[in-house]
Amino acid sequence: MSKQPVSVDGLADLEKMMVEHLPKSTGRGVLRRVGKSALGIFVERARDLAPRASGDLAESLAVSTRLDPKQRRDHRKLVRDDKAAVEIFGGAAALPHAHLVEFGSVERHLESGGSTGTMPAQPFMRPAWDATREAVLAGIAKGLGHEIAKTVARRAKRLAKRAGKGGGR
Repeated sequence: MSKQPVSVDGLADLEKMMVEHLPKSTGRGVLRRVGKSALGIFVERARDLAPRASGDLAESLAVSTRLDPKQRRDHRKLVRDDKAAVEIFGGAAALPHAHLVEFGSVERHLESGGSTGTMPAQPFMRPAWDATREAVLAGIAKGLGHEIAKTVARRAKRLAKRAGKGGGR
């Protein structure tokens, strides 16, 4: 995992709109939906580029808000602050050899006298990100505005319906 700073214009205005019109939990739902949708572009491209020895690697690629225990441990080391409201991940879901395919390996000699052999790098994730980065970021920017407006309208309709029935929270 590596951190790469990105910049998208207009997010401050969208954040202000969410804070003013939506509860925090609803805002997180909006961010999750948009993030999963936008990151799906990247994962699809990575599936296309993944080596097909058995097909397991390509099939394991997914978008998720959760990590397996080892990934969570590694992520905590990388991201020590908890400022993010929502985190979305795209990659091989708990497939133990995915990083070896992406980065390759060198031969290791074992105490028993044997060796592990080498595995040449077959990058597929980084090329997928390089190819889809702009589309993913554009999808986030466009999707957020659309999803926030839709959610605000849906919430206003729901609140008006409750007020009309004489109930409400």
